[in-house]
Amino acid sequence: MHRVSLLSVILAACLATSIALAAGDKVSADFQSLAASGVTGKADLNPMKAGQTFVHGSLRGLAPGVEYVSLIYQDGSCTAGGPTTEVARYTANNTGTANFNQKVDVDITTIKSISVQRVSDNALQACAPVN
Repeated sequence: MHRVSLLSVILAACLATSIALAAGDKVSADFQSLAASGVTGKADLNPMKAGQTFVHGSLRGLAPGVEYVSLIYQDGSCTAGGPTTEVARYTANNTGTANFNQKVDVDITTIKSISVQRVSDNALQACAPVN
C-alpha cells in the first residue's frame, strides 16, 4: 500500500479549486446593435494577472472595408462619459466580419461595457453590456 502525503493531496485540491475559480471569472457579453446598424457579436473577457484582461471580440454586420474601434467603458453604458480604454482597431473583411484579441490594462471587475464605433465619424454601432 502506498502512502500519499497529505501535502500533495492539499496541493492537488488547491490547484483544482483555483482552476475552477479562474474558469468562473470569465465573462461573455453580447454586442447589441444600435441605431439600426445591424452590428452584432460577442466579447469574451478573461482575467489575467492583476489589473489586466484579455478580450476576444467576434463581430458581424459591419460594413466591409470600414475601420472600427472598440472601447471599454468603466462608468456604465457605451453612451456614458467617463474613463475609456481603447481595446482594438480593426477593419471589417469583405463579408462584414471582424475578430480581435487584445490584452488591456483594465481589471475585469471594472469593465461595464464595450463599444463598436466607426473610426471615420465615431458613430456608435453596437454596445456589449458587461454584467
